[in-house]
Amino acid sequence: GVEGAGYSAACWALAGRIAEAAQRIEALPPEQQSVAAGIVFGVGHPVADMGDDLSAGPIMDLVVRYQPTNYMALYHAGMSAYATGRTEVAIDHLRRFLTIYTAGDGWRGNALVVLERLGVSP
Repeated sequence: GVEGAGYSAACWALAGRIAEAAQRIEALPPEQQSVAAGIVFGVGHPVADMGDDLSAGPIMDLVVRYQPTNYMALYHAGMSAYATGRTEVAIDHLRRFLTIYTAGDGWRGNALVVLERLGVSP
């Protein structure tokens, strides 16, 4: 079912095997893919919260593919893209994050700083 596919995808994603993770999600009916991606997010989010956006980036990119309004996945995917020199992806993800997430906290502040470093407006 959707939970098994989601946890299977999460295991593949944590192992760095994003293509296999995506295959597990893609095997589901379209209306269940977001649910499975949410499971992947739940498993992968602590990696990003521990500060390892490089490892978490591909996982968060996968989540964003199926949950394009998941603001925390957008944030972490954007920060990872910035750290790895994928400027256009970083700008896209962080701008999308800022349109959804309006709290005046460190997450938003960090996204604004990175966009400023990249020389673009939010």
